[in-house]
Amino acid sequence: MTIEFEVANFQKNGKAVLQLLHTGFPEIRNTSNGTLEHLLWKYTGGVQSHSVVGLLDKNLVSFYGIINLPYIIDGEEILIGLVTDVMTHPDARRMGLFEKTGRATLALLKQTNVDCVLGYPIRQDVMPGHLKVGWHESFKLPVYVKGVRSKHIDGSLTRFRRSMFFLLMLLNFKSLRSLKHGRYKVLDVSSFINDESFSSYLKDDLSSERGLVKSKEFLKWRLSRPGVEYKFIVVENNNSHGYAVVRINELLGVHTLCVVDFLSQSKETLKTLHQAIDEYATTTKVQLVAICTNSENAKAIQLGRNGYVRTHKFFRLIFNQISTKTQLIWFKSDENWAIYWIDSDTV
Repeated sequence: MTIEFEVANFQKNGKAVLQLLHTGFPEIRNTSNGTLEHLLWKYTGGVQSHSVVGLLDKNLVSFYGIINLPYIIDGEEILIGLVTDVMTHPDARRMGLFEKTGRATLALLKQTNVDCVLGYPIRQDVMPGHLKVGWHESFKLPVYVKGVRSKHIDGSLTRFRRSMFFLLMLLNFKSLRSLKHGRYKVLDVSSFINDESFSSYLKDDLSSERGLVKSKEFLKWRLSRPGVEYKFIVVENNNSHGYAVVRINELLGVHTLCVVDFLSQSKETLKTLHQAIDEYATTTKVQLVAICTNSENAKAIQLGRNGYVRTHKFFRLIFNQISTKTQLIWFKSDENWAIYWIDSDTV
């Protein structure tokens, strides 16, 4: 039997891809992530996609989902493919389909302007298949958490004992501090992006020599995820500023304020921003605050000093070179990056 690979056409293949997604990840079936609306938003809503499907007797049996995002490295903008969903149908397994789909996708990418592909797999069982087609393991992106409301935490202590994730949080519980420096406001996505002051924040972000380009167009798309409400916590401290993008989510069954992105212009603003996140977490009555970022950046934004503890939960950055344009060194050390959940499609 011959498997044919082609670029995904979501108007044609969307429902079949969604069905395959439900087969591979049944936990999302009744969530906002498991809808056709979400699938079309991710792959056709605002960014270019070079996704690939595998067809066996005209039936869709594999999918390699990729969305293309602009990054800056050494001041030069390049296009990096973010691998999101990789799936094979259970009835077509033990045919080397995972590896074959990976090789076919990477071959097709060589004909595009994509320089490199990144991924953040959380399932260890997919790694052998990735490594066979040339992927490289790089560094980890741990999840850091901070306890918020002790009376709510005590009420579900039995559930916490089942996971070191929560035990670590309890051991390091610190009460939240009141906001003493600067001022902050909470804005929805459209209000902040359309505010006249947003251009100065955007300029700060684009001035970086490396990292994801968070343009107005990118943020409008990324933060319009169906079924999810994002907020900007914006702080001002004398002549400096910063913001955090947050959303409320159930993280392993616990009501959590997830920090999706974080930008601080100065040390003074950094302190104010942490305090603003604390106050907003208290106001929204969540049990945890969580940030996913690389270890070097966690030190730079002083997570430990502000009451966060590193958990055993983490994502792993992997990469695969497509062209010779990009220096591999950028993907080998987390000293070069400040990566948050906004770089992925997971939160």
